[in-house]
This record gives sequence, C-alpha cells and structure tokens, in this order.
Amino acid sequence: MGGIGKTALSVKLAQQIQQDFDWIVWRSLDGCAPLNTFLAEIIGSIERQQPANLRETSADAIARAIEYFSVQRCLLIIDNIEAIMETGKLAGKYRDGYQDYGKFFQKAAQANHKSCVLFTSSEKPQEISLLATRNRQVRVYKIGALDREAAKQILLDRDLVVEQKDWNDFIDRYEGNPLALWMISATIANLFAGKTSDFLKTGTVFLGEVEGVLCEMCDRLTDVEVKVLCKLAAINKPIAFSRLREEISADISSSVLMNVLESLSGRSLIETEVGKDSFRLQPVVRKYVVNRFDRKSS
Repeated sequence: MGGIGKTALSVKLAQQIQQDFDWIVWRSLDGCAPLNTFLAEIIGSIERQQPANLRETSADAIARAIEYFSVQRCLLIIDNIEAIMETGKLAGKYRDGYQDYGKFFQKAAQANHKSCVLFTSSEKPQEISLLATRNRQVRVYKIGALDREAAKQILLDRDLVVEQKDWNDFIDRYEGNPLALWMISATIANLFAGKTSDFLKTGTVFLGEVEGVLCEMCDRLTDVEVKVLCKLAAINKPIAFSRLREEISADISSSVLMNVLESLSGRSLIETEVGKDSFRLQPVVRKYVVNRFDRKSS
C-alpha cells in the first residue's frame, strides 16, 4: 500500500550518491506537465536558465534530454509517476496525453548514456517490467515493510509506552508500514496517553489518516479489481489462485483474473505469500475495503 516511504528513500539515496553525479534534479509529477514541458524544465534547470523550446515535439525533447545525459552525468529523480496513470483502468496505463512518458522511459533505458533516471510510484508502468527483463540497466525495487527494529524506532520516536509483549502485536497489525505506524502512533499518543496496550485492547484495526491514502489508491480501481478485493476481504486468509478462481463469479475468466491480480499487485494492494501461490490483504487494506465496498463481508 501507499505510504511505505518511497519519496523519503529516494531523497536519502540522492544524498548518499550525490558525489557520483554532475547534476541531481528532483521533480514531482503531481502537476502533470506534458513531457516536452517537463523535459524542457529539466534541461533549463541544468543550464540554469529559463526553459526553452517548450513547443518542440516530444520526440525532439527526448532526443535533447538523452544528449544531455550522454554529455553530463545526471541523476534525474521523478516522484509520483502514478499521477500520470489512468484511473478506472488496470494498473500501468498512461492517461491520454501522457503516453510519451513511456517512450522517454524506454529511450532512457535503451540508449547509451552515463546518467540515471530514478522514479517512484505506487503504480508500475507496464513497459517497465518488460524493460527490466530485457535490460540489465533497468531495475525494479519494491519497497517492503520495515523490519521490526526500524518499526520499533518509529514508536520510540513517538514516546509511546509499549510493553514487551505488545511489540509484535502492534507492528504486525500494521505490517510494518511506516506511514501507518507513524499516524496510528499519533492517535495513541492523543487518545490513550501513549499507552499502546490500552489501544490494543480495543481489538480494532484503526485506519485514521491512513484511510485517505487508501481512498486515493482505491479511487483508481476498475470494477473487476474492486470485486476481487471484496472477495479477498471476505475470505480473509491467504488463498491460492486455483481456489480464488473457484470463488470468483463465472463471468471473470482465468486470464482476466490473472491480469487483475497483476494489477492489484502492481498497486501494492495485495500481498503474495513468499514461495506460495497465494494472495491476501494487509489488515488495514481489508478494513478499508470492507468499510467502503463490502460491509457484508465483515
């Protein structure tokens, strides 16, 4: 799910490797600029002048960017790629008018240059998986949950009172998601005087502000993705593909189900059991799905 710390990690990485680059440029796609405008601004920031050639074609803008990447060693960090992804479609499809970003990513991956393009997203562009299998220069890193020691540190930074027996229960309830742990810790501090044991006695998976993150993610889903999420929420345990196929309505074929599971995985809304052919929801995701889409399954 969202809030795992992709942006913060990219900033930390840039700080650690900045000596290896002539230029480091960080941009967010929240403003959804067209590609030619985006690249003109990138080059303008490197040249330290106002962006030029804003009317050039996307193909020309890509060629000019790659030329800069070949002459100087640049680290370009692009944050929030999901902002240019289509909603109501399976994950990884670009919005109308933004397909040229895919061409830029392909060119940056395949061209011979000495720069690096790093982007963060809660939704993986479709061409990236293919590029990663064909090109050793392309890497995909899925950021997982915090380990227990790092998760504990978040709670300690919030000055929570956590009894020894409660550490694992609390961390497992939110599966090490740093945003969830941080936000829920604030609630515990405000409502339970920082006593985690009192919060755990409620027996609830409290969403709090995490609900807003999940709302944004689920607003992007197709109807069939919602149907599969609701089924996983109702089952409420890891389930193999073959069993899930039996549970899902007959109008969803095996091929469609595979595409949907790939999409939900690409959105980080489902978890796969390591070494197993099975899928499940994190507790916070299940709680949100039940509350929003399928209260009858709770």
